[in-house]
Amino acid sequence: MKDFKTLSLISGIAMLISCFLPYVKMGVFQISIFDVVSNDIATEATLLPLLSIISIISAYLNRGIIARICSSGVLLIMLYAIFKVYDAQAGAGAYGVEINLFSLIGIGAYVMLISSGLSILFSKATIE
Repeated sequence: MKDFKTLSLISGIAMLISCFLPYVKMGVFQISIFDVVSNDIATEATLLPLLSIISIISAYLNRGIIARICSSGVLLIMLYAIFKVYDAQAGAGAYGVEINLFSLIGIGAYVMLISSGLSILFSKATIE
């Protein structure tokens, strides 16, 4: 059971570190979640580092259910952002502009998606 706590902590730390990695890349132009939050604090992106920190603290304090809820929140925010990009892609397709989602997403988004899923998996209700 101690391995689950370690893996939950590692995935939570990976979620937090991914906030500083580029999420969106267009040529040489790259944006991280930290850049978005530092420009405007009142966005949905503010919840990502906040929920990541809460997930790390609750996994450390053996509160697995809270860590799982916070990691689920991160995953839901990421899936919502992907849905918004797909919706914009469909809207731009009506005007003949093609947007490829996988050419826009940076390494930070991939790390956040994978680490939030792993954190949900490894955050057990009772971590011993």
